[in-house]
Amino acid sequence: MIAAGVKQMIPHTSEIAEAARLPRLYTIFKFLNIDFPAYNQVNISFFIAIGVAILAYYILWKTNLGYEIRAVGYNPLAAEYGGISVAKNIVLAMVISGAFAGLVGTNEIMGFKYRWRQELFTGLGFNGIAVALLGKNHPLGVVLAAILFGILNYGGAIVNIFTEGRIPRELIMVLQAVIVIFVVISDEVVKRLIRQRRKIV
Repeated sequence: MIAAGVKQMIPHTSEIAEAARLPRLYTIFKFLNIDFPAYNQVNISFFIAIGVAILAYYILWKTNLGYEIRAVGYNPLAAEYGGISVAKNIVLAMVISGAFAGLVGTNEIMGFKYRWRQELFTGLGFNGIAVALLGKNHPLGVVLAAILFGILNYGGAIVNIFTEGRIPRELIMVLQAVIVIFVVISDEVVKRLIRQRRKIV
């Protein structure tokens, strides 16, 4: 009862109308007579995310804007010497990132929780940083890393339920951290080995 009372004290909005909710893949596949688990909460935002990743790839690697943003990200001083406006591209990168982050909020509220709550997005920013590191800041890598993190989070929740809390969900967070640290360290080791080999040659 105490937990329920505390939960009610957390600032939140009313649930959005059912007509405003994102359709789940189960509903779509059922309409197409395709078997899909009814308990699965995945909705059409999955395909939207794939489309956004493709759009991000096109912007970053196929346009002048993307070239300038990457140049500023790699070396702001060199980009400035090359005639690229560092301040402008930083602001543009923040605007684009903010738009993508807004889509995350759309999925959480319109596709999963159906309401806003104060603690709803706690930790998502740090998850995004970890996914970007694991995906090497490439749209394709980010998609694969995000799917991996999603599987780990979902699997952690299922394991926690089936073991009645004996295996805590925090163990999944530790596993995610270990994966990120291993990838970052291995990437640095590979770079150093390449540099040493070039010096020898």
